Amino acid sequence: MPSTYAHYVFGKRMMELFPEDVAAVVRADRQLYDIGLHGPDILFYYHVLTNNKVNAVGFGTHARPAKEFFAPAKAAVGKGGAPAFAYLVGFLCHFALDVTCHSYIENKIAVSNVRHTEIESEFDRFLLGKDGKEPLSAKLTGHIFPTAENAHVIAPFFAGLTEKQIRKSLRSMITCNEFVRAPHAFKRFLVNTVLHLSGNWKEMHGMMIAKQPIPACRDSNLRLEKLMKKAEGECLSLLADYRAYLAGQPLSSAFDRTFGAGEGWQNIPVLSEQEEKNYEV
Repeated sequence: MPSTYAHYVFGKRMMELFPEDVAAVVRADRQLYDIGLHGPDILFYYHVLTNNKVNAVGFGTHARPAKEFFAPAKAAVGKGGAPAFAYLVGFLCHFALDVTCHSYIENKIAVSNVRHTEIESEFDRFLLGKDGKEPLSAKLTGHIFPTAENAHVIAPFFAGLTEKQIRKSLRSMITCNEFVRAPHAFKRFLVNTVLHLSGNWKEMHGMMIAKQPIPACRDSNLRLEKLMKKAEGECLSLLADYRAYLAGQPLSSAFDRTFGAGEGWQNIPVLSEQEEKNYEV
């Protein structure tokens, strides 16, 4: 998935593009919309160093066709009203950005051997820099509020999970992101030591933004910026499809896709930085 800040930035951009009636709902329940922007990823953080029932739901949702989440989500929206719809719209944004970016990311990994988390954290660095923020010290979860009220709205979207588990996932998301926010050498040493000792360094060290930009990601930053722009249209289309579903129409086949890479990802060009400057998606 594009990482924490990328999903937040995309959600802010989409607020300017939504139909006014949708934008009004989102503004009224901004906290739930902002949490929705992170889709099933919030569950990844539940006891993050272990495999368990809760984070398995997150990984499973990400790997299966999106319709397996969005079809039953209709009942949760019906039950939860406008706050639940605001959360659902954020979740749609997450899906739109993931489905637009992941095929390229998959081939970038295959071609360059740069890790998924490194590509995504470098794109966060790129976006933070464009927004005038210091990437190594920026707090990325200031928009996440793990309140009982928010957990009450979110829990019905995930069958079998409790409000308590949702709230703990959100708290852990904040804790984990704060842990890898490491502008100074000692904190970076501490993070790397903990990840090595826990056996998670290989998979997770890329969550910590590298001290210096990774040259192998300069091209992917440019591509992901273009794909983020392309995802705006994808998101508006998905929103229209889902509103039709709420009104009684069949769920669009657009939701047959997973949140991950699609068929033919191996054929997506991975270019040099110079070539990327002239490439259109």
